[in-house]
Amino acid sequence: MEFIKEQCITKPEKIQEMVKEIRKIVAEIYEKVAPKEVSRRKNIKKMKLNDIDIITMSIVGEMVGVDSERGWYAYCRKNFGEIFGEFCERSRYNRIRRNLHLVIWQIFDAIVQILGMSDVAIVDSAPLPVCKFGRARFHKTYRGYGASYGRCVSKKETYYGYKLHVVCSLEGYPVRYILTAANTDDREVVAELSEGLPLWALLADKGYIGKKFTQQLFEETGLHIFTPS
Repeated sequence: MEFIKEQCITKPEKIQEMVKEIRKIVAEIYEKVAPKEVSRRKNIKKMKLNDIDIITMSIVGEMVGVDSERGWYAYCRKNFGEIFGEFCERSRYNRIRRNLHLVIWQIFDAIVQILGMSDVAIVDSAPLPVCKFGRARFHKTYRGYGASYGRCVSKKETYYGYKLHVVCSLEGYPVRYILTAANTDDREVVAELSEGLPLWALLADKGYIGKKFTQQLFEETGLHIFTPS
């Protein structure tokens, strides 16, 4: 599998061990956080892959850094049959996974707390274009939903859409995220993004440079931020 060669930092057998451990944790937390209208919905017992299996696959996929939904599902189907049993169609898996996104994030937060994190983390942002730039002025779907024009410095291009701001642990686990309009300055959301996290410092790129910003952030939150000089 191409994504395994390029992205994963561990061997398939190690991923299988991770899947088993994460599934145990997911099963325990799911019972506590899943609303009854989700956990007891109609025909849930007839599902080939239950909610716990789908959430486990989704979380492990995020942890090993997989970008391809199709590739990750095929890899799980090939290697984790003894853990999950019979697999449903990929389209059904993706549909259920998206419907469970709120439960997945609650469980992911709980797993991160169990795994623990250091008091230093990484903050960064990424562009999320919603259409090709040439079609932006004619695109009506996201008008009124916060989309805007923004500049992606790394790609040296202007795009239309949103910006994703993320705090990751040094181990590579995303622990907090915020979605904003594309024209939002990275520094504007750092205080909100790090609120409640047990952090002493953040590591960031040049998008977060600013003496006034650094001082204000420390005065408001007690948080240090280190950027390239």
